[in-house]
Amino acid sequence: MKSVEDLIELFKLHTQCLGDEAAQDDVWQMIIQQRVELDDQKAAIKELDDLLNTARKVLENAAEAAYISGCEYSAVTANEKLHTTNVLVENAQMASQKMDVQLAQAQKEDITEVMNFEDSNLESDQES
Repeated sequence: MKSVEDLIELFKLHTQCLGDEAAQDDVWQMIIQQRVELDDQKAAIKELDDLLNTARKVLENAAEAAYISGCEYSAVTANEKLHTTNVLVENAQMASQKMDVQLAQAQKEDITEVMNFEDSNLESDQES
């Protein structure tokens, strides 16, 4: 989440640097680097999600086996832990989706500002 927040701030900084090509290039390089880091983190999260799904299936089967063999307490405890884990993962996924929406909005605003800046430069060049 920190990476997304940093990327949003870099887009805002990029907008503030319009007109200073060297600063824009520097900020753009930081944006690219931050995107690479964010992509790496998303790939790691995907791997963890796959691992969690496998663990979830194993735990469900173990809980069922425990219940069948008369270890009801173990089955109930395993199901409670599984439920808690599911809630935590779902909350993290919802927060991640909200951050993705905010990132998309920041990108949209940056593109709009760059287009407006370029249009105003084009108009002033034509007037000259």
